[in-house]
Amino acid sequence: MKQQHIATMHIWLVGATNVGKSSLFNRLIGQFRAIVTEVHGTTQDILMHTVQHEALWELVFSDSPWLTSFDEEWLFITTLVESSDLLLFVMDKNVGITAKEQRIHEYIQQNGFQDKVVFVVNKYDAPMSDDDYLIALSEYYGMWYEDVVGVSAKAGHNISMLWSIMQGKIKNVAEQHEAKKHIHKKIPLAIVGKPNAGKSTLMNTLAKKHISRVEDKPGTTLDYLQHDIVYDKKEYTLYDTAGIRKKAKTRGLEKIAYDKTISMIKYVRPIVVYLLDMTQGLTHRDMTLIEEIHNKAVPFLIALNKTDTVEKEEYRKYVEDLAKRFNHMKYVPIVPISALNGKGFGNLFTMVGRLYKESRKKVSTGELNSIVTKEFITRPPRFPKNKICKIFYMTQVDNNPPKFMIFVNHLNRANFSFKRWVENTIRKHYGFIGVPLVLIYRGREEKKHSEHSRDFQDRIRHERDRELGLEEEE
Repeated sequence: MKQQHIATMHIWLVGATNVGKSSLFNRLIGQFRAIVTEVHGTTQDILMHTVQHEALWELVFSDSPWLTSFDEEWLFITTLVESSDLLLFVMDKNVGITAKEQRIHEYIQQNGFQDKVVFVVNKYDAPMSDDDYLIALSEYYGMWYEDVVGVSAKAGHNISMLWSIMQGKIKNVAEQHEAKKHIHKKIPLAIVGKPNAGKSTLMNTLAKKHISRVEDKPGTTLDYLQHDIVYDKKEYTLYDTAGIRKKAKTRGLEKIAYDKTISMIKYVRPIVVYLLDMTQGLTHRDMTLIEEIHNKAVPFLIALNKTDTVEKEEYRKYVEDLAKRFNHMKYVPIVPISALNGKGFGNLFTMVGRLYKESRKKVSTGELNSIVTKEFITRPPRFPKNKICKIFYMTQVDNNPPKFMIFVNHLNRANFSFKRWVENTIRKHYGFIGVPLVLIYRGREEKKHSEHSRDFQDRIRHERDRELGLEEEE
């Protein structure tokens, strides 16, 4: 029988001295491995312990040591931050952010490691109400970590919640590693559309040479093509994708081509130029594909091809029809071009550059909350009687796509109208032209739900003890 491959995931605990890393380390592995005292720098060696997870993963927990020289310690910290698959960034809620933690935080942000971080605020030893817990943690979301949890390593409060968050991170490791393969400095630009919309012609004109086969029949391009170009002194990587038909109708090679295109968009996260042939009109297939691109939360614009072959009145009616059909996407730019002769390329690349900047825009947490509070007073959303959804706190936790965390009093009251109001308010003040927003709502009910969920930690401890024969040590 073929042995199943077991992957290893390295989980490091980092933070200032005496914030409770060793206590948390012991709590997570279910053993008293690390010595815990009130003396700064008790842990002076790297402590490692392996836990089996769902027969597919080995979780290697490592507790970082205290070193006498901060320069020596800093070199160690940067190395483990870069080499870890998951980072538990631990701080003491009674002390707050120290200079060391601020430096670690800046290093994580500057190097793009925030996606693999769980920000753990320790020493919530006394029980708290849901509202107090929510408010206490809200300020830490402004540090741009999506996953923030308050725990007591000493008393065991919220450890099951931390395990649940870690479990989600574990499942995403493979995708994160795949995404890293596509990181580059050139602006990625994908040309997408239904078959025979003129994508290959546009690719060849932009590249100024014949690199994509052009035929007057659908399905000529079955794999996406990649080519680097320079336009107006800026570097781009072009992706000419296969003509995408409706997913349910793809078969054989077309199905493979479709999956490769969608995977490329998911991992590369390019600026998407959706190409529409004005001589063919707007079809149901186009509408479906535009919605699918929108759901991937990548920045995109609509390019109207062959506009040089139609009258101005026909163009005007076409644009008006687009606006009506995609009323919820008013922020998506529409650019007229001619793929064959290069008409409109200047405006196209100007807009591509703007979308690239918009997708990476960062919004100040303080300013955002001030604006939302004023808008709630002067232009409030509508709610059913006695069903008001109040916003406690809002912060941007990521970009590309811009991701916002919104803390509300009652999650079930955050209806469609309210969510539309929140998005419109953000766009009114910050634009985000051509960029879908990801809005995550958190209510005080979620903490209760997490506390009553299956205790993932107990299951891990049981599986580890069974594998290692350590039941008698518990």
